[in-house]
Amino acid sequence: MNRLLLSLLVVLLSFGLSAQEKDPDEKPRIMNPSKDRLVFEFNHDNWINKPDNIKLRWYNRGINTYVSFDIPLDKNGNVAFAPGVGVGINNVYHDGIITTDTSNVTYFEPIQSEIDYRNNKLTTGYLEVPLELRIRSNPDKNNNRWKIAFGLRGGYLLNGHSKYRGQDLSQNTTDIIKVKDLRLPNINRYRLGTTVRLGYGTFNLVGFYALTELFEADRGPGIQQFSIGIAFNSY
Repeated sequence: MNRLLLSLLVVLLSFGLSAQEKDPDEKPRIMNPSKDRLVFEFNHDNWINKPDNIKLRWYNRGINTYVSFDIPLDKNGNVAFAPGVGVGINNVYHDGIITTDTSNVTYFEPIQSEIDYRNNKLTTGYLEVPLELRIRSNPDKNNNRWKIAFGLRGGYLLNGHSKYRGQDLSQNTTDIIKVKDLRLPNINRYRLGTTVRLGYGTFNLVGFYALTELFEADRGPGIQQFSIGIAFNSY
């Protein structure tokens, strides 16, 4: 699955770069179109409505990248609608073990304090379709624009897994083990969320809030994902 995500990223990069190739006969433009065709996001990930019995680490991190198709709604490109496609990966580090009871309901059980572990995280990877309404200023003397974009982002789960590295939980030993669980039960395969992006030139501040829960309704804790971060875009 990691290879699939990497392949999708390479395709997006190739498409984004090819979309920026210029026709040698094209006349130079006076105004900077600021089409934000290719966007990279580096985020801090977090959860709302997390279980009270677990704690999250401060270094949760994620990365998104997507290619968009800017459709100007006025002649100067100050307002535009932009559909796109991309990949989003979220990593949340916590001190719980994901367990399913006899009723097929998922819950988190805290790792005992005497257990020595180095890594414990839940990773989700989505194929995403972002939709943005973009509002931009006119270019300044540096030929850059201020911009704000509001949007929706729909996603389909490509990969959801947990990874643990530490003392063996099932045996009374000090052996260090690595466990990667690729079959997390009751993960919601679909995600919908709202987005906001505020930027100048190629630099942006970004935010995402999931309207859907991480787990299926009544099959797990009512966790909702959110992230804040920075982004860089091409012209």
